[in-house]
Amino acid sequence: MQRAEVAAFYGEFEEAEKLYLDADRRDLAIELRMTLCDWFRVVQLYRMGGSGVSDQQMETAWREIGHHFANLRSWESAKEYYDKSHYIEGFMEALYHLEQFDELEQCVEKLPEKSPLLPKLAEMLASVGMCAEAVQAHLRFGDQKAAVNTCVNLRQWGEAVELAQKYQMPQVNTLIAKHAAQLLNEGRLTEAIEMQRNAGRHLDAARLLAQLAERELEKRAPMLRIKKIYILAALLAEQHLKAVATPEIDYASGRNTLLDSISLEDAACIERMWHCAEAYHFMLLAQRQLRFGIIHSALTTAIRLREYEDVLPLEDIYCLVALASCADRAFGTCSKAFLKLETLSHLPEKTLQEYEQLARSIFSKYEPEDADLDTVPCYSCGVPVPDSSPACVECGARFPACISSGKPILQPTNNIWICTTCHHCASPVEISRHRACPLCHSLIASMAV
Repeated sequence: MQRAEVAAFYGEFEEAEKLYLDADRRDLAIELRMTLCDWFRVVQLYRMGGSGVSDQQMETAWREIGHHFANLRSWESAKEYYDKSHYIEGFMEALYHLEQFDELEQCVEKLPEKSPLLPKLAEMLASVGMCAEAVQAHLRFGDQKAAVNTCVNLRQWGEAVELAQKYQMPQVNTLIAKHAAQLLNEGRLTEAIEMQRNAGRHLDAARLLAQLAERELEKRAPMLRIKKIYILAALLAEQHLKAVATPEIDYASGRNTLLDSISLEDAACIERMWHCAEAYHFMLLAQRQLRFGIIHSALTTAIRLREYEDVLPLEDIYCLVALASCADRAFGTCSKAFLKLETLSHLPEKTLQEYEQLARSIFSKYEPEDADLDTVPCYSCGVPVPDSSPACVECGARFPACISSGKPILQPTNNIWICTTCHHCASPVEISRHRACPLCHSLIASMAV
């Protein structure tokens, strides 16, 4: 024994091990190899001893070999030995570096509840964007707040709100509002919109989309783009209405009742978005009709635009009315449009003079009178009204516009087509030419007539 210790002292480890084994002191040989961190030899010595080695001893040796390979960044070998030793922490580390995330996800179920390794596993999963799996790990550990924070950090706002409601954590709404404000301050409006939508805050997202539409308007973006933004905003607002629906007040049959049940500000906001979308829809429709020579329909649609003076530039509206009415030989309407243009005080003096000269050149040739117009009896009072009039001058009854043709629906009490998405109406004859709603573009197959 003394000779073995002397050999070990002088670094002759092979000789020392041989002397220990010759003296039948395998335990001392194993202890020597452990001191030298020669765990491969430790395993060999364990196996030489037959059945006298416990599972715990073998697992310790396998774990140390796993550490050896981990230090060498040989993760495949490290994974193998960590698996043999049932050392889950090292096994997780190896899987992470090997990017074997499917197996890493399975570790969530392998670990017992409240295991201190669960937060570390959740952090690994979150770092590669596996939000749902990271949340599961946090919840298994019992840390609901960390689960919500993970959703917020990964911008999974819908899941964050759902968890916060489930575990009664109202502060998440404050957190989302704060983050949205930060994005807006940084000029990242589209990201703020996406965040609010994903969080299920559809009306807030719709309001931000309305801001985006105003910005596009300032940049003189195409009207079609502005219309699309307002349509998207309005559809998100409808999602808000669906969310507040109850078994007593169904969205499909009680939309107006739902509007009455929410705050006046929110209801006005929703109606305003549709109002703006309609304005750009009818402006584009009137221009298209005029371009394709559908003159009377263009005039009818242009007259409807007078209801949107709060949205569209007045000059654009009355220029279109003047042009369409002149082409339709409705010179009375044309005269009124020019009178309106000449009273727009915000226009440059030169522009006003040009409108005046143009009006003089037209009405020096034509009397400012409309040709005979087709009339139909008002559905409310029976007084004849022009077929292009949006309302009855006698009783004030309003005629909703057909979103396909722009024409007033003079008998709205009869069977008309109503879009179940945007709730706008059209003549059955006109809508039969379309596959989708002309305003919101929802498929007609999914709607009722």
